[in-house]
Amino acid sequence: MTVDVILPIYKPDNNVFKAIDSVINQTYDNWILHIVDDASGDNSLEKIRDKYDNLNGKIKYYQLEKNRRQAFARNYAISKSHGEYIAFIDQDDVWVNEKLEWQVNLITKGNYDAVHGNLMMINNNDEVVFREKWEKENEGRRRVEWQLSNKELAMKIFFEPNIRIISSMVTRKIFEKIVGFKYQFFGGEDELFWFEIVLHGKIGYLDKILFKRREHFNNALNVYRTERLIGYYKAIQYMKVKYSPVISKLIPIREREILYSVTSNLFKSKNIFFVKYLIKLLSKYPSYLFFKLYKSLNNIKVFYKGKIN
Repeated sequence: MTVDVILPIYKPDNNVFKAIDSVINQTYDNWILHIVDDASGDNSLEKIRDKYDNLNGKIKYYQLEKNRRQAFARNYAISKSHGEYIAFIDQDDVWVNEKLEWQVNLITKGNYDAVHGNLMMINNNDEVVFREKWEKENEGRRRVEWQLSNKELAMKIFFEPNIRIISSMVTRKIFEKIVGFKYQFFGGEDELFWFEIVLHGKIGYLDKILFKRREHFNNALNVYRTERLIGYYKAIQYMKVKYSPVISKLIPIREREILYSVTSNLFKSKNIFFVKYLIKLLSKYPSYLFFKLYKSLNNIKVFYKGKIN
C-alpha cells in the first residue's frame, strides 16, 4: 500500500530538511514524497533536490509559477500521484518515526476512510513548548465519540474543529469523493475538508502523538490571521447553502463567533473594512455584538484614549 506524502513549500528555512528527514526516517517505507514549491521565487526547490539527489525514486518535485497557497498546492501534487493513501506534512513540522506504520495498520484493519491523532508543540530549537495547550487539545480529541453517526460527528466537528491535517492520513477514494480541498476558502479550507470527510466517510482516531508542530510567529495562522478568518466565514456561507439540513441549528453560533473575530481583528488593525463586517453583525446578531462589546468595553476605552492622545 503506497502512501503519497504531500509537502507544499514556500520560501522555507532549514527546518524543511527536518520535515523531509522525518518522512525518510519512517519505519513504514512504502511512501513517495511529493514536494511542490508554491512559487517561492528563489532556489528553495533546487537546494532540496541537491540535498536528496540520491532519493530520486522516492521524492518527486513540482514547481508552481504562481503562488496559490497550501490547499491548491496540495491538490496539485495529489493530482500527480497515484497511491492508495495520502498523508500531509508542512515545511516546519516533524513526524514521529512510526506515524505511517501506525496509521496504515489502523486504516486497513478498521476499514477507515481517514485516520488522525495527536500532536505536541516545539520551538525552533526543537524544545517542547506550550505543553498545557497541546495536552488540553489532545484530551479534547480523546473525549470525542468517534463512532458517532456521520451526521452527528459532522455536527460536532463543525461546532468544534479538532482534527489536525498533519496528523492525518486519508484514502484516495474519500479525497476524490469530496473533490479535495476547496482552496478558494483560505482559512476555512481545512475545516471544510474535515467536515466533508466526516460526513461522507468513516473516521479512526489513534491516541498517540503523531507529529511535532513548530510554533513561531511566522506560522500562516499568525501572519494571515484576519484573512484566514474572512476565508473561514466564507466557508461557513458555503456550508450553510450546501449542508443546511445537517448544521442549520449550529450555523448561527459559529457564524456569529467568526463574524465578531473578523470585525475585531480588522478594527484592531485599523482597517476600514471592519465597517462591512460590523454591519453584518448588527443586522444578524445585534444582541451577541452588544454582549461582546460590553465585555470588551475597557479595552475599547483604552484604544480610544490612545487615539485621542
